Amino acid sequence: MKMKRQILRFISVFFVLALLVGAVACRNPDSETPAESGGSEQESETLPVEELGDGKLRVIVTSDMHYSMLQQYNSYYGVARGPRMQHWVDAIKAEHEKDPIDLIIINGDVSFDHIFEHGSYTKYKVKDTQFFVNDYVSQLRALGIPVFVMAGNHEQYNNEQWKEMTGNDRQCSFAIEGNLFIMLDTYATTLEPNYADDAEYTPVDVDYVKSEMAKYPDHKVWLIAHYFDKNVESDAFKTLLKTEGRIKGLFAGHTHQNSAIKLGSDFGGKTIAQTGNFSYTYYTALPNGGEINMADVKNSFWGFRDLTITPEAAISNYIIAETEGATVNGTAISLKRRTVEMIRFY
Repeated sequence: MKMKRQILRFISVFFVLALLVGAVACRNPDSETPAESGGSEQESETLPVEELGDGKLRVIVTSDMHYSMLQQYNSYYGVARGPRMQHWVDAIKAEHEKDPIDLIIINGDVSFDHIFEHGSYTKYKVKDTQFFVNDYVSQLRALGIPVFVMAGNHEQYNNEQWKEMTGNDRQCSFAIEGNLFIMLDTYATTLEPNYADDAEYTPVDVDYVKSEMAKYPDHKVWLIAHYFDKNVESDAFKTLLKTEGRIKGLFAGHTHQNSAIKLGSDFGGKTIAQTGNFSYTYYTALPNGGEINMADVKNSFWGFRDLTITPEAAISNYIIAETEGATVNGTAISLKRRTVEMIRFY
């Protein structure tokens, strides 16, 4: 009987280990496709994934930190950039201790390196994005969690520059536990060198989405971009969302808000989950003053979204980080960690 139990335990462990594998594939959006270049298809690196217990996968999607050396963007709500970014790191670490995180996607606007002609990089050639990665993203990667850093409208570096700073391409994908996360570059039109203007929105690269999905025909698909502008998106993208049931949801930053955007029937009724901010909010707590509604402040302050996927459901909450020491129009606020704006994708 004892020998039988040992054999069954060995078979169970082997089966679990065989399942727990993730794959990562990143592409240079400026490069030729294999068909055009005559080269072979790039192999995906296979990454080991920590045991997920009951089959749960937990992802953090976070955006809009605006880490900047520029005086006008250095402090938000009375908290300077360094302590604010460390607070961001510590809040994510606390989530990992509470409930392990399997993937972190940083969804753009980590800096103000490009903001017309007076950005940190466009005017002073200071790469705040690099400092952000070196000083803060590195702390999250040290936890052993895959971390991807996406570009927003304020990081208009070309792909070579971006990959050198962050370790990943501006546009890439990551497959883990039957889920494919496709990270899209919707600000790929006007890039360095010699960039000093407003960022130009780039419609979703539908061919890239299709090619990545074809590599993982049985995976659920999640689309992440710094922003989706439904007013200028292509008919091909609308058709893709309407006809491809494997695409379960979308995540976007840029607006600094944390609620759901319900897309209409033209987009297959899909939902965009807004990923909040760790800088300033566009509800009522504007950094330049105005009428303040403290209930809105407390429901939209510093935080990020998680996405928890189990065999039965996929649910995202906006997690407001525990915060002390910030002030809104001179009023100190004290926030406990809590979740708001829940979205159920299925």
